[in-house]
Amino acid sequence: MKKMYKRAAWCGVMGLLIGGAATVWAAGTGVKLIFNGKVASTNVKTMDGKAYVPLTDVAKSLDMVVVKVPGGYEIKKAGGATPISGLKGKIGDVLFDGKWRFQVISAGPVESYTMKHDSEIDYAIYNPVAELNNDTMTFTPKGARELIAVKCRVTNGRNDTHSLWVYNNDTRTALADTEGESHPPIAYDMDQSEPFNSKKLLPGAKTDFTVLFSVPEGTQLKDLVCTLKTIDNNDKGNDVRVSLNK
Repeated sequence: MKKMYKRAAWCGVMGLLIGGAATVWAAGTGVKLIFNGKVASTNVKTMDGKAYVPLTDVAKSLDMVVVKVPGGYEIKKAGGATPISGLKGKIGDVLFDGKWRFQVISAGPVESYTMKHDSEIDYAIYNPVAELNNDTMTFTPKGARELIAVKCRVTNGRNDTHSLWVYNNDTRTALADTEGESHPPIAYDMDQSEPFNSKKLLPGAKTDFTVLFSVPEGTQLKDLVCTLKTIDNNDKGNDVRVSLNK
């Protein structure tokens, strides 16, 4: 059964890529799959005289993702409630990078935002673009700007306890707009165990939090990019990208 399970994650090249030009060819010490003129995989294996490649490589070449389903695997477009083993999706999708499950629950403009948690806040980051009332812990935008609140959920997908690290200088989290500009977070409303660390999450545990942004009025939002990592300097993290267009 173990051998059958392992082989289930591979597919025959010519059998699956119907409708596209696929070629397997040797180059140096490796074998590549060329699909529509582009390298789709460098991990081609030959079994019983037939060429096989990982399903994830094939799915990526089709701009799709692989999802584990009962009895096997499914190649599908990113979307829906099924957890997606990938780094791109839309609001409501549960994205999984092998370590963290991440979901954007909602996103949109707010006139003001009152913090619900005693989260660490960096004055140097928010002060140029937003006001903070220290008595009520309420943010309001400065000048011709507006606040964007993005509610997220992260789940620890590993077998030991970890905290999500959100310090701006160590992450690439930002809002991307349709003009190619990016806007960093001004605050995280998060249950924190230490400054800029989420609460400690046991395996399978989740936490909800809100990321707050200040953008120029009229900004047309495109994507949220969020870095999933720990405070460990050796952990470079993975970036997930969530489309905010409904």
